[in-house]
Amino acid sequence: MPVRPLDVKASCRFRDEAGYAATAILDISHAEVKAFSATVDIPAAAAAASTAPSPGQRSLPSVELRAQDGCTVNIWEQGEQVTVGFSNCARRCSRGTFDYVWPIIVDRTSGECH
Repeated sequence: MPVRPLDVKASCRFRDEAGYAATAILDISHAEVKAFSATVDIPAAAAAASTAPSPGQRSLPSVELRAQDGCTVNIWEQGEQVTVGFSNCARRCSRGTFDYVWPIIVDRTSGECH
């Protein structure tokens, strides 16, 4: 896959059969983040993790958003999908729930996430 600036625009939400849910708003143009937020709800823990890191941003080939508290969001493309992954964000979650936070996958063509 050629290295190119990331372009994606989506506003999506999903809930699986176990109740795990996520919402994401992405507006990234030429690797510049214009809008980003994500929330993950974990039913077994009855807790939510929400993140909108401040714009300490790196780009190419992926976009990295790093907040002052160390929470980092990496966003990269894999074909027609864009992956939103989280690291060091446990402080933004109820105790023990960050272990259950999975990446959010956005389908670039449909704008849906899962």
